[in-house]
Amino acid sequence: MTVAIDVDCSTAHAGARAPSDGPDPVAYTYAPALVSALLSFNGPVSRIVLLTNDDTHAHFEMLRDEHCDVAMLHRPLFEGRPVKDWPNLLSRHPTSGAELLTGHLQEKLKIIRELGASVVHVMSNPPEAMLVETPVIISLTTQCPHAPPPAHAVIVPTAATKERLCVECGVPRDKVFVAPCPREPSSIDPPVADDSKSRKAFAAAVCEAYEHALASFELRNAA
Repeated sequence: MTVAIDVDCSTAHAGARAPSDGPDPVAYTYAPALVSALLSFNGPVSRIVLLTNDDTHAHFEMLRDEHCDVAMLHRPLFEGRPVKDWPNLLSRHPTSGAELLTGHLQEKLKIIRELGASVVHVMSNPPEAMLVETPVIISLTTQCPHAPPPAHAVIVPTAATKERLCVECGVPRDKVFVAPCPREPSSIDPPVADDSKSRKAFAAAVCEAYEHALASFELRNAA
């Protein structure tokens, strides 16, 4: 299985961080840990493609190897400036913003198809994440959303987060997968240091979410 990890979506959102702050720092730690875990796990994932943009490409280029590709999607321009905050653009210019977003998603989908990705894994819960023509998995690494995430499977860090997501947002329990992200070894906090067991458990749960999303997507298309 080839997985596309979308760090193009890991950008500032309206009401949270200013667009000038750049990419979400969560992606800088979560995505490399995800790549490392998946490629060290004897599971269904054999190849990874990181979908980056102008802000994130240089950072994630260092992860490129024989099993991990890094593809660049240039940010579309609006009024001469690259779009870094889709929610803000869509609220101010709903029609032209939607047209620009549609074009951006189509370009992303074209790259995903060309690279042969079976599923798309998105960091956080951006409104531009949903690609209706491919299975989407969303990782919620910080807080619970106010509405069901637009995804075929959702990955959360704790059982408590899963409970909140299912109870408060009505997300089906079989659609939510608990996968605590392993952390790098630390002399300050050694009890949570990364190890092969935590990486294996993380990768196994993530792969289960991938397979659920793919099966759910295929079942829905066949109906």
